[in-house]
Amino acid sequence: MRKRSIVAAAALVLLLAGAMAASAQFRLDANISWPFYLGVNLSSATLGTGTQGIDLSKLLILVPDVELYYQFGTGSLRGGVGARVYTLIIESVIYPSAFLELDLNPIVINANVGGGAYAFFGILPLNAGAAQLFLPDLNVAVKLTDWFRLGAGVFGLFIPDLQGEVVPFAAYINARFVVMFK
Repeated sequence: MRKRSIVAAAALVLLLAGAMAASAQFRLDANISWPFYLGVNLSSATLGTGTQGIDLSKLLILVPDVELYYQFGTGSLRGGVGARVYTLIIESVIYPSAFLELDLNPIVINANVGGGAYAFFGILPLNAGAAQLFLPDLNVAVKLTDWFRLGAGVFGLFIPDLQGEVVPFAAYINARFVVMFK
């Protein structure tokens, strides 16, 4: 049953890609994010209720990431599939990702979700595999030029096995550089 679902999802993605290929192009986003708040939403009765977190606003921890997508659409609504890489220079992780973006000029709303598989690389040997975790990201930015945006967002870590008991998240401010390849 699971194999059929994966095949059906892959077929749907390929059909959508074929239908939208006329307006598709490659896109590279380079981000520098500053997470100013790390939190965890605790909703289980055994863990308590509410939100607990750590204020990082006094620390300057910059987290770079790169996104490479095959983008569909050239109007105000765009989407794409590809991969996202988070790096701490000595160790990095890459995972599949998809985005949907609404450009309201100059405001840009970007929703991104990735996960299901991963590969770690860096000074340690390559480690890859499947993972039951997904990484949603919602970002609202001001487009200063076609290639540069400043924004803020929330990045989460959803683990289906925990069924909403614990949801780690980070609020961040970022600078995004967008490069389009035709």
